Order: sequence, then C-alpha cells, then structure tokens
Amino acid sequence: MKQHSNQYYIARVIIISAFVAIFVSWVGIFAYKSIYTELPEDFILFATDFLLAYAVIYAVMVGFIILISFTRYQKFSDIISQELSCLGDMLDFTEYLSRQDASKEQIKDGVKSYGISVANDEWSAMKNGQAHQIATHHLKKLTDSINSIDITNNKNAIIFELFVNKVANLTTLRAARLEEAKNSFPKLLTITLYIVSVIFTLGIFLMFVPNIFVQTLFLSTSVFTTSLIIQLVSDIGNPYRSGVWHISKTDYESIKTSIVTQISDVGENKKT
Repeated sequence: MKQHSNQYYIARVIIISAFVAIFVSWVGIFAYKSIYTELPEDFILFATDFLLAYAVIYAVMVGFIILISFTRYQKFSDIISQELSCLGDMLDFTEYLSRQDASKEQIKDGVKSYGISVANDEWSAMKNGQAHQIATHHLKKLTDSINSIDITNNKNAIIFELFVNKVANLTTLRAARLEEAKNSFPKLLTITLYIVSVIFTLGIFLMFVPNIFVQTLFLSTSVFTTSLIIQLVSDIGNPYRSGVWHISKTDYESIKTSIVTQISDVGENKKT
C-alpha cells in the first residue's frame, strides 16, 4: 500500500514539474521572439558570464538546503525509532522478572496501551507539539506498573533499574518527538530556495544561445530540474506531509503491531 502511494507521489511530482517546464518554456518562446532579439549584445554576454558564476552559488545553496532538510528528516526518524526501541526493550525485560507474573502482565499491557495511544491519539495532536492526555495517562500507567515490581529479589532489582532507565529515556524521547513535530521547516530557507531558483532560471533565459530551439531545451530542462529540487526539499523538510520521505502513522503502527504480536507469542510460549 505504501509502495503504491510512493509511486503515485513520484508520478505526481514528475507530472507537475513537466507542466511547469512546458508552461515556462512556452512563455519563454514568446519572450524570446519579442524581447531577446532587442537586448544589447553586451548585456547578453554579461548575463551569460553571470549565469556561469551564479550556477556555482545556486548549486551550493541547493546542496545546503537539501542537507538541512535531510538532517531534519533523519532526526525525526531517529527519535521515533529510539522511542519504539525503548518499548520493545521493556517488553523483552519482562521475561527476566522472577515470580512477578502480575507485574509482567501489567507492564506488557502498559507497553501495548502506550504504543496504541501514540499511534491512534497522539499522532495527530503532536503535529502542533501537543501531548495527548490519553497517551500521558498510559505512560503514567506504564510507570506505575514498573513500580509494582518486587525488588527484594536481587535479579528483579537489577531489572527494575533497567526499567527505570528505559522509562526515563521514553519520557525524554517523547518530549523530543513532540518538540520536533512542532518545529516546521524554516520558511526563510524555503523563500531563499524560490528566489535563487527564479534568478537561475532567468539567467538561463538570458544566456546567449542563438538558436531558439536550443534555448527552449535549456530553459525547459533547468525549470524541470529546479521544480523537482523544490518539491524534493518540501518533501524531506516536512516529514508529516504525504510523500516519499514521510514519517507516517503507518510506520508507527507497523511496529506497534509487532509489539502486540510479541505479546501474543510470549503468551503462547508460556502455555506450551
């Protein structure tokens, strides 16, 4: 399902970029006929030299913006992966508790409930950096279930310390997830990308090429590439929007499902 969605998004991006390139090239042909032939030759030569220098600046700026976008995406992905890893580790730790069947079930239920509440309740609210009360309730419930462990047993005392560390990490990662979700991609970078792209496209148009068809080919190719770059940055820099570089609820639910499956498998193994 996700693969089909990605293919649809890629096709849409390519079609949009192609239409933008065709439209700009069509406008460029008319502008070429009415304006380009009337421009002074010195100005055209200057524009060509300017384009060569500006192309380097444009490449550096685009590379910098893409790097920031990818870093933002990667940070989101790492935080969520670490949070889900904490839940999985806590589920595994329950198997090392000695004579704590009631606490085991409470912790397993707490892990499952918290994972489900994040996916179903907090996921939509966290886009505004807000914690959901239901998820907060289940996190507290998970913490309370850990406090029910009998630490008079030395083995259980060691496991208890591991649980405490995981809960502390889980709370920190949750706060980081909410904070990162609230911070949108810097608008100044988006505006900068649009400005440098427009200037670069104008430079391509004013570049000295005596053949109108070659000029149109250069212009359409540059506009098509620029449009792809803009949409790529928008996709990577905003992980909660639909797209290929997308951290979605489905990604969280897939791991949530595996946690529920682990709980079921543990129960079946215990019976056998």
